[in-house]
Amino acid sequence: MIVVRLASLLAVTAVLCSSPAFAITFGQTDDFQGSTDPLGWAEGAPSPNPPFVVLDGGPGGTGDSFLQANSSGFAAVPGGRQVVFNRAQWLGDYVAAGVTQVSMMVANLGSTDLYVRIGVQGGSSRFASTNAVVLTPGSGWQALSFPISDAAMTREFGADDLADALLNVTEFRVNSSQFGGWRGDVVASSMGIDDITAGSDPTPAPAIVDFAVDVSPNPVVNQALFSFRLPATADVELRVFDTRGRLVETILQSTRPAGLNSASWNPRGQSAGTYFYQLRAGTRVSRGKLIVVD
Repeated sequence: MIVVRLASLLAVTAVLCSSPAFAITFGQTDDFQGSTDPLGWAEGAPSPNPPFVVLDGGPGGTGDSFLQANSSGFAAVPGGRQVVFNRAQWLGDYVAAGVTQVSMMVANLGSTDLYVRIGVQGGSSRFASTNAVVLTPGSGWQALSFPISDAAMTREFGADDLADALLNVTEFRVNSSQFGGWRGDVVASSMGIDDITAGSDPTPAPAIVDFAVDVSPNPVVNQALFSFRLPATADVELRVFDTRGRLVETILQSTRPAGLNSASWNPRGQSAGTYFYQLRAGTRVSRGKLIVVD
């Protein structure tokens, strides 16, 4: 009898010890308001530049706080990679909570491109977003959504399936990784993050799939024609940036109807070289590269 009771007590103790101290809930949001507390977000210890809360200048403007994460770009040195992680309120059973997507507002506050991904660790395995969202310097606050599914994430380490890992997530992270991976790139950069929200993916595929942009001709000599199809009427903004993230020209800023639309750009006065365009229609964003030749 004593042996049986002892075995039961050990089993209960093991369950309690393996369960996270926090449990993720559907709809929870980290908005960093009302305090300088980074809410458990960290870069690893010891880091000379841990993430910190900025009390002003978030996506809501004046008085809107946000989390800022800086990386030095020095290899093999703490704080050299662009990554922040949470081992507190973002842990737990994502399946039971019904969380299949995490959305957030992100801004590139530095001078180099960011390749934003999320990652989760559960059991012995780690998963990261298969596709990154590219944010150019000076592009402002962007609304990003990351599905948590087999179609959207790649196993970076371990042998567990994603479904098993999501039963007990022990770390959630946001990083910048150009070619994929868990750790984040070694790069001198600065990223603003706000309104990190646990939710569900309303569609089985990313919205950007049906928002392709055709640019012709590319390379551009005298004029480029941007053609794009909208599923519904939307406020459209089309901008061109140089390789340093500086705005070159706002080509289009107006409401456009559903269906096929177009806009043209004349690179008169611009040097030959590489440029980037960003086309935003409502919450949808498409980005690409332009080559200007003499």
